[in-house]
Amino acid sequence: MNLITKISTYFIISSILLFILISIGLSFFINEVFRDEIDEQLVSISYKAELQIKKGKDVNFYPIVQAKKINYKSEKEKFSDVVLNIGDETELFREYKTIKRINNNYYEICARNSIVDSKDFLFSILFITLFAFLVFLIILYFINKYLSKTILSDFYTSLSTLENFSLQDNSELKLSKSNILEFRQLNSSLLYLAEKAKKEYRLLKEFSEETNHEFQTPIAVIKSKLELLLQSNNLNSEELNNLGVSINNLSKLEKLNKAILLLNKLNHRELFVSETINIVDELKKIIDEFSELISLRAIELTVLLPENFYIKANHSLINILLSNLLSNSLKHNVKNGIINIKLDENKLIITNTAEQPKIDPELFFTRFYKDYSDSESLGLGLTIAQKICELYKFLIINSFENNTYTIIIEFTINKIE
Repeated sequence: MNLITKISTYFIISSILLFILISIGLSFFINEVFRDEIDEQLVSISYKAELQIKKGKDVNFYPIVQAKKINYKSEKEKFSDVVLNIGDETELFREYKTIKRINNNYYEICARNSIVDSKDFLFSILFITLFAFLVFLIILYFINKYLSKTILSDFYTSLSTLENFSLQDNSELKLSKSNILEFRQLNSSLLYLAEKAKKEYRLLKEFSEETNHEFQTPIAVIKSKLELLLQSNNLNSEELNNLGVSINNLSKLEKLNKAILLLNKLNHRELFVSETINIVDELKKIIDEFSELISLRAIELTVLLPENFYIKANHSLINILLSNLLSNSLKHNVKNGIINIKLDENKLIITNTAEQPKIDPELFFTRFYKDYSDSESLGLGLTIAQKICELYKFLIINSFENNTYTIIIEFTINKIE
């Protein structure tokens, strides 16, 4: 729920509650006002009847006014609501009874007024008043919504600018000026935080790149020295084995360093030169590179490719992407397993037989995560593949079902028809 909708919702709820309270209060108020008005009219009718009695005239006009002589020694008065039969119907009246001493006699004078007509009039006024109030609330709602949008326009402009702001672009954050103090304070805080984040991001990037480069040289030197030592004839079998393990670990460390360097470049959105690439040709080359390993592991490979499939991207990155995907399907396959590669329309679909993973396949994209006990795996293959897909806005999806691992890449954005 966005801010304007929330404000409007609170306004509607408050308006409904206010409308109900005002309706109840207004109903009681108007009812009391009309009741007092009727009571005053009845007192006036009774007084006029008293004057007519003093003149010796008859004042019996049922049901409006009646007077009769009674044996009573004091005056009194009373208001009440009564139901009277008027022809074949019953009707509710407001009644005023008073006992008056007139010409040395006591008379009970009874004045009445129909409540039905008064209540109809009361409800008409109440309806008109509440309808006018409801129209006023509706108009006020739209005014409130318009004013909220106008007042919050600076906030939404800043929000839109923030959503499009990226540390990788090294661009300056520019927020629109506002005449509202709180928004100016918010923009000032955001600009300060953006500059601080850019500075820290730049330092972290430089440190990461320098560290990777600094590691690369000593690793290469040590590996070269060990390879020279391996050629010596003065080593026994145990020493040769230890040297082989050391060189193997250094090679793994070298690969890891290069993978991390590539990941940092992808994360920092560094510029990679794009060119037109035929995915079909790239897949054929990579399959050929892995053909020996496929044969050694007795993997049944099925490939279904179109004649051509062109995209716009960096050649090296696409090669790494496809190599990592095929390497993953080989490393985590079973003996005498199956790999199916299909490139159709906008999708590349790679499926392979595999053992049941211990956790959700979505975590396979997590950096350094290895679900299977493969000491040779760096745990970065699928992470790099995902980052390359994010760079070119390819959609990458993976799943596991019935001992089959599936990974799908949609080349919708950068495909060349």
